[in-house]
Amino acid sequence: MSRLKKVYETLVEDFLEKNAGAGGFAAKSDGDLLNTPSPFFSEINAASPLSIHKIKSGNRVDEKALNLIAVHNIDKWMRNDYDVHLYRSERNLLLARVFINKGFRDEGMRLLATNYKMVCKYQHTAYAMLYASELALRFAIAGKRKQYLLFNRAIGAHEIILLSEQKCLRAYYKSIALIGHNWAHSNATLVKVKYLAGMLKAEMNKHPWHVNIICFYRVQIFYFQIAEKYDEVIKTCGKFDQYLRRNKHLSQDGKFAEIAHYLLNACVVQKKYAIGLSYITRYQQYFHKGNANWLLYMEVYFQLLMHAEKYDSALALYSNLTSTSLFKNSTVGRKETWKIYKAYLDFALRDIKAIKHFRPSSFLNSFSAILSDRQGLHFESLIIVFIYRIVKKDREALSGFSVFMQTYIKRNMSRKTNFRNYYFAKLLLLLYKYDFNADKAEAIGKKYHRKLKDTYAVRRKDKRIVEVIPYEKLWMMILKLLREKGTQHFLLKQNA
Repeated sequence: MSRLKKVYETLVEDFLEKNAGAGGFAAKSDGDLLNTPSPFFSEINAASPLSIHKIKSGNRVDEKALNLIAVHNIDKWMRNDYDVHLYRSERNLLLARVFINKGFRDEGMRLLATNYKMVCKYQHTAYAMLYASELALRFAIAGKRKQYLLFNRAIGAHEIILLSEQKCLRAYYKSIALIGHNWAHSNATLVKVKYLAGMLKAEMNKHPWHVNIICFYRVQIFYFQIAEKYDEVIKTCGKFDQYLRRNKHLSQDGKFAEIAHYLLNACVVQKKYAIGLSYITRYQQYFHKGNANWLLYMEVYFQLLMHAEKYDSALALYSNLTSTSLFKNSTVGRKETWKIYKAYLDFALRDIKAIKHFRPSSFLNSFSAILSDRQGLHFESLIIVFIYRIVKKDREALSGFSVFMQTYIKRNMSRKTNFRNYYFAKLLLLLYKYDFNADKAEAIGKKYHRKLKDTYAVRRKDKRIVEVIPYEKLWMMILKLLREKGTQHFLLKQNA
């Protein structure tokens, strides 16, 4: 908003000064009024059109310039009434002050009064206080005690609500700090976030204002997410969605996209892919490319498609996403993540051309940002390289993988905290133990495979599902690959 403030404190002020001269605008005169009302004043919701006056020098205020400064086609970059009126709240306050200071007191007061009702409707509490303060000041100067007392009482009411909102926002920020600080969420973190959610609920019941309600739902979802109560996540998201749809003037596309993110994440973890795809149909309209979190939403969407085996749709999403300037200007870590996703996607689609040009060593050496993620993306990159080496029958590289994987698991993983990675690695090592005999490895590995089928993905602090393809499915894909002609027992032949 600071840029808007600069516009109206410099351009508008300077424009009015230049056209008004040292003496300000001329006094009202019926003969001086323009016959056609300016579209500018219909845009700012004035109670009645403000007349543009002819200056004593004979120059008329350039209405087009005023429109250029104050009237923007904000529908192009603001999709919701809530956002539009938040923009108007500050803009119109500044304009009203300009008009009053330039001698248009009545018109400025009408602008203040009309927009005060607007900010109350849209629950912009901070601006409501500013409008009420401005109106109280102007009525006090005019000696209108009754109106002054009315808005003075309103200031007190808004102050109480504002303090409540600040309390809720602090609790919300604290919950974010707690969750972001811990890799594996401890019981202490769960207790603290649960306490914050309870405090927010009490404050919301006391002052059911929009900011308080939003903070409560967000922290409540945080708590259920890190507590791995995914059914409760879905239920809370449903209540959040209903609240926004009941109050359409307070809804924002970004809030619906946020709800969709948590719903999709919960469906991927619980393996409820059909339900997740139905949520895509409902919420996809809210995934706007201009949104800063669009890449995050698309990542969860991509994971859902991969887990649901909708590989063609996943390829279309990948092509669409990687061609955007938003992706090209994104972080190195995000680009490396999608590079891993593409390798899995090519394998799932059996893209012969991509598989032929895949260079495992070059692929591994291209990473820098994900190297520290030993329990997540780096492990995923090792798995896909292992698979491609099977496809390419790279006997020498596969021979040394067994010892490396055993050391890697011992150093970086634990059955308690990384059980899915741990059990999947066990399955891979069975291939070496039984000389890549798919039938024997499958029979012996049934207990590990069953554990993968019966468990959810490992919880992570960033709430992302790392498994590009669920391990239980990926294991069956590897066995199918080994059973294909010319692939099974190729290590046995080498040993012979």
